Amino acid sequence: MSVSVRRIVTRAAVVLGVLGLVAGGLLLTEAGRRLLVGWLDTGYSVQGDPSDLRPRFEGADADRRRIDVRLVVAAEGFDQPVDMQPVPGHPELVVVLEKKGVAWWLDLSAGTRGRFLEVDALTASEQGLLGIAFHPDFVNNGRFFTNHTGDADGAERTLVIAWRAQQSDPRKGEPKRGATLLSVEQPYPNHNAGQLAFGPDGKLYVGLGDGGFKDDP
Repeated sequence: MSVSVRRIVTRAAVVLGVLGLVAGGLLLTEAGRRLLVGWLDTGYSVQGDPSDLRPRFEGADADRRRIDVRLVVAAEGFDQPVDMQPVPGHPELVVVLEKKGVAWWLDLSAGTRGRFLEVDALTASEQGLLGIAFHPDFVNNGRFFTNHTGDADGAERTLVIAWRAQQSDPRKGEPKRGATLLSVEQPYPNHNAGQLAFGPDGKLYVGLGDGGFKDDP
């Protein structure tokens, strides 16, 4: 290989290495990831009207009894909604969580809404107000629980908080905040999970991610 060819190969390797470092750095931020997607976009366009699509049933499915399911818009205007749960004892009510730390009650029959509660949540990457679960006996005791990522004791943590709603109705005013039931340090702002749910055994289950970034076990 001649000297000039070696120089070209070396320069190409250096350029590729620099580009790799730049791309890797861009992946670390949301803005960088969006920029990469913009660069890599080849201009694909949607063909047809996706809102008018209908399922096709063939073979054994053609004669199988089917349930008519369709999508309808229940509400609009929420900022990064991450969870929605029905309110026990109030079939017309749901609570919608926004990533930034705000929970809203939403009356599906009347189309009205109101602020239910707010927590000081961290919102980078996959952090935020992530989960809510109502106690199985919420109708009588007004108890419910939230899961959010927050700053506590100088560290970023998953925090599970106990609450009590006034008159077991989110529309009756701001709920009373209770004890912090669980506080788990999270080393990174992603893979924090966040879901809450009561099992058939009446126990509250908390979803926790590995809190990892790259090189997960």
